[in-house]
Amino acid sequence: MTSPPDRLAAIVAGRAVGTPERRARLARGGRLSRRGRRAALIAHVAAAAVWLGCVVANLFLAISAAATRSETLADAYYASMDRLANNLMPAAAIVTIATGLLLALATQWGLFHHWWIIASLALAAATILIGVLVIDNAIHDTISSRVQHGPTGFSDALLAATAITPLLLFGATTISITKPWGTTRGRRARTPDGPSALRPSGRSSTT
Repeated sequence: MTSPPDRLAAIVAGRAVGTPERRARLARGGRLSRRGRRAALIAHVAAAAVWLGCVVANLFLAISAAATRSETLADAYYASMDRLANNLMPAAAIVTIATGLLLALATQWGLFHHWWIIASLALAAATILIGVLVIDNAIHDTISSRVQHGPTGFSDALLAATAITPLLLFGATTISITKPWGTTRGRRARTPDGPSALRPSGRSSTT
């Protein structure tokens, strides 16, 4: 058994300590056990599905609010959009990004080793920025305007932004599934252990 001083010295020196399995896993570049990777992958897929469902629901609500002739229904649609944009959607986005980063950083995929990871992260970040800077403000402005001045129609920016975000997330999902374009800077892709969903595609591994 490793003594505390030796264990601390090994950690400071950057050497793997613990069981032989853990040392071998760290030597291969992975920092999650097979069970940990599967749990992170399940959480990532579930959160991404909820996030995509939220942006699609927001688009449906925006179209419904613009098309309805009932001001009561329009107010209800905008209120529902506000709830989604400020409660469920941010939570799903945070979990999706956090688990995605965990899967990238704690496995041999790496965060900047494959173009598909960079592209997926960029699309997810763009979705968040549009949601925070455009959709959220447009919803609040629309609700405030309707309260102060009565029915004022619908926001063109809100409708356009809610139409773009599902496309961005669908693109990120498609890229994450197909894993195109190979590795960055001519790196040779290494196949991590674990479920087939975490393994590089043949296209990635041959770059």
